[in-house]
Amino acid sequence: MESGSARKRPATHRLAGKKSITPEDFAGEALVPCTGATAAWSGFWRLEPRPGGRPAPLGPLVVDTFEDKLELIADGAAVAVLPAGDRRGTLRDDLAVVPIDDAPPCQVAVITRAGDRDPLVVHFRESAGRFLTRAA
Repeated sequence: MESGSARKRPATHRLAGKKSITPEDFAGEALVPCTGATAAWSGFWRLEPRPGGRPAPLGPLVVDTFEDKLELIADGAAVAVLPAGDRRGTLRDDLAVVPIDDAPPCQVAVITRAGDRDPLVVHFRESAGRFLTRAA
């Protein structure tokens, strides 16, 4: 079963070769926070609330960009949780992406103006419906 999240870690990390992991497998790992993230977004990527109600530990640094986050992960200073299907981490051979089993699902909303016929909006809504809807 494909999970809703994946955890990034250096390719040499103790969990890097696993087929999948659970939130408990990396409960003590530091996560990289980003500046300017809302509480809801931070809670999502930290997989909160966590089992036992403990907050996820934050990494030693706060970063401004995704590229900075990947550098910290590659250096072994932290890990990150991203939505399934986010392929940015796969562009680097010094990182591993491992699916997280039992990650809570998230909701996605697409909001447009009523009757908007802009082809980009129409195609985006169609794509969102096709790729973000759970198969029955």
